[in-house]
Amino acid sequence: MPQLIVSRSGNKAFSLGNSYMARFMDVGESWTRIRIGLTLRISGAAFGNITGTPRLAIGLCSGVTNPFGATLTDNFVGVITNQATFAAKTDLYGNTGNTSGMGMFPATKVGATLTIGGSNCFTSSIAALHTLQSGIILDIRKGSSNFTLVGIGTNDTGSNDGINQDTVKTGTEGSIMDPFLSTGGNTYYLGPERTIAVDESTNGFLNAVNIFWDQSDPTLEVSNIWYSRMS
Repeated sequence: MPQLIVSRSGNKAFSLGNSYMARFMDVGESWTRIRIGLTLRISGAAFGNITGTPRLAIGLCSGVTNPFGATLTDNFVGVITNQATFAAKTDLYGNTGNTSGMGMFPATKVGATLTIGGSNCFTSSIAALHTLQSGIILDIRKGSSNFTLVGIGTNDTGSNDGINQDTVKTGTEGSIMDPFLSTGGNTYYLGPERTIAVDESTNGFLNAVNIFWDQSDPTLEVSNIWYSRMS
């Protein structure tokens, strides 16, 4: 059964404007696989391209004092956007280069050092209307020195049909994420597995969910966050 961190039944539970969220998970330090699911949208006074390499990061951090978003980060692993522009497309933000969403790349941050993998884990567009929300699910699996990340995101080509929060909840708790692939009238992209080096023993055990958005306007609105300890 997935554990609920925040929920507001389709309305925003909180907004991030050049800020971060970090909440502890009740999983201890011996977990080997965690899955995070969230529903979100981008909201601003004006709808247009977001330039300057906007950063959205989703993942796990060590403690809640110095997560991703603080000047110095104790330990973070997850995914991050890494493209110059979020392109405005009808009622969503997507990739300028094709009709899919933004690439979500494996990443770590320790201190001031941000390391981003060379290939994305998955792609996701993000809804841009207050009546809609997009869904993202991220699966993180521990290894001896490398962690394995795989995820799934909403990928619409120009018009967002919205996603039901129960669909994301089901994908977060299920043995596979496939139920998320065929619902809501959207298209979804389950990406390939990617690995990235993580050192918990030196930098701190990962025990909190962490989301970071570096734009003041538009803001990132999050309606729901779930996590499941898969093993």
